[in-house]
Amino acid sequence: MRLFPSAGTLDFAMTKQLRIAPAVCHNRVAALMMHTSRYSFRGTSRLAKDSGLAKSTICHIVHGRTNPLYRTVAPIIRNLEYQLARKLNVRDVFSEDGSFPTKHVCKLAGCKGCLPDRLHNVDGSIKPQWSHVQPGKWSGDVAEFMEGQG
Repeated sequence: MRLFPSAGTLDFAMTKQLRIAPAVCHNRVAALMMHTSRYSFRGTSRLAKDSGLAKSTICHIVHGRTNPLYRTVAPIIRNLEYQLARKLNVRDVFSEDGSFPTKHVCKLAGCKGCLPDRLHNVDGSIKPQWSHVQPGKWSGDVAEFMEGQG
């Protein structure tokens, strides 16, 4: 009688689990960072230091790979508020389904209207798949401009 599954079965089970992509954790942290002078360059390192968090934690949040606890979210929002000189509602920064009370991130950040750098080609023109996006009319959600969308 065998008490443990054979090595081949276990490897298959582990491989199958690794292939399952986690759901995106919707947030606007990266978009709000772009709207600040302090966090627009080396932002993850600076926000991590200012918030007392690990850089890897900020990276996971910025890329939508983790659903953070409130004790992680609170210092992030506090530092973004300070840099933007605006109060932020946690629901305007983090969302379970990708919807936010303030529809456009530029309005939330007090910006007159801009576009993220990733929508531009090297020469400054807008990439064809994003030509429909208007300045100031983007949500800032981490999943909004993921590759393969458009």
